[in-house]
Amino acid sequence: MMRSVVKGSTSQSVIVRIIDDTAGTPEEAVEHNTSGISLWYRREGSSVVSITPVALAAANSAYSSGGIEHLDDGYYRLDVPDAAFASGVNGVMVGGTVTGMIVVGCYVPLIDFNLYSATLGTDVIAAASISSAAANKIRDAITAAIVETQGNYTVQQTLSLLLAGIFGRTSAGTFSTPNNGATRATLSYTGNDRTSVSLTPSS
Repeated sequence: MMRSVVKGSTSQSVIVRIIDDTAGTPEEAVEHNTSGISLWYRREGSSVVSITPVALAAANSAYSSGGIEHLDDGYYRLDVPDAAFASGVNGVMVGGTVTGMIVVGCYVPLIDFNLYSATLGTDVIAAASISSAAANKIRDAITAAIVETQGNYTVQQTLSLLLAGIFGRTSAGTFSTPNNGATRATLSYTGNDRTSVSLTPSS
């Protein structure tokens, strides 16, 4: 299996391996015009589509649909036509044959979002067509979860108290928001003993 590819991606290459059909040893001299070469791809639920092989100058050459180039030890780069990765299915198989050899193909899962994206969270929401209103409901459900049963403090309330206690302003036993806009906790002392605590978390 190859790495996943985002549906609709273009200029994609896959790796196939070609070995001798008798000895099982790596074939390292296959070219686009090698006798009996026949390459193909098949999208899920569809018919097999032929890939017309073309020459590549080097392993790092620019993408060229049908391009094939040996890498090492019988592994080949194969540039698959863009149509193989179009939206509409969840995977594509790539394979082929060469006279006297076995082509070990690969299956490429097609996904709706880039698993390696730095914005994966928002990409998933966008790919799932979740509206802003729905995303806000998810957020509200999470922040409304109870994390402390004594007083039924929610995630939102607990975070507001932590913010005031760690990063807020303090004076004479009061802890306020960093901008001093609201008091979140008031502590009373008798000598060195704390006698009462009044909490006012954000709603």
